[in-house]
Amino acid sequence: MHFSNTIRAIIFDLDGTLRVNRPAINETFYRFAEELGLSSSRRQQRKAAQWAHFYWAQSDTLASDLEALGHDDEGFWANYVKRNLVALGCPEENANTLAPKMRHKMKNQDFDSCVPADVPNTLQTLKNEGYTVGLVSNRRRPIDEELRELGLSPFLDFAYVAGEVDVWKPNPQIFDRAIAEAGFSCEQMIYVGDNYYADIVGAQQAGMVPILIDPERVFPDATCTIIQSIGEIPGLLTPSI
Repeated sequence: MHFSNTIRAIIFDLDGTLRVNRPAINETFYRFAEELGLSSSRRQQRKAAQWAHFYWAQSDTLASDLEALGHDDEGFWANYVKRNLVALGCPEENANTLAPKMRHKMKNQDFDSCVPADVPNTLQTLKNEGYTVGLVSNRRRPIDEELRELGLSPFLDFAYVAGEVDVWKPNPQIFDRAIAEAGFSCEQMIYVGDNYYADIVGAQQAGMVPILIDPERVFPDATCTIIQSIGEIPGLLTPSI
């Protein structure tokens, strides 16, 4: 499909969208689970990935875990690993045993923070075609330095995180600042993200046009435009600016 020529701004999520982990965290988790004796089908892996996306989209479960365990406490992450194992199909009693071993494996795995190869060229193309380009992340802490290190800053007209405005996706109010900074109506703005529950639902509620980036096909039935790579975006636009 092509979007109408009224689009004036494209706003991006950061994690899983403009920045990814290598190796991929989900695939690494499934591989370690198999090493620990928990095999899983592609269907089970998709279900677990959907659960993780829902969990991080300001779910009630996340809120209760944060209240009980804190943001950065090792206990929080051990508990998260156990929940993720259960979501992958592990019986809860077995998850209690496997969780410490899985946490140890994940904690000691080196992950590289990467910008996919097509991202810089795509952002430059959007800038050259006159679009406003911004970033809205659900992070708690400012990311200005990280954006510079990733080489993304030159392409962005603005960037902010949920912690700065004290509102988290999918709450549509997190997009109010983006709409104000871009200076366009919500209908003239696209939001691109990888989490259906946080990014797509939030953008839809804010009146923006959502695009889901889903290279692992976690959400094959999502009710929005789906892409597998950022490089597909320019081909969906009809420039008029």
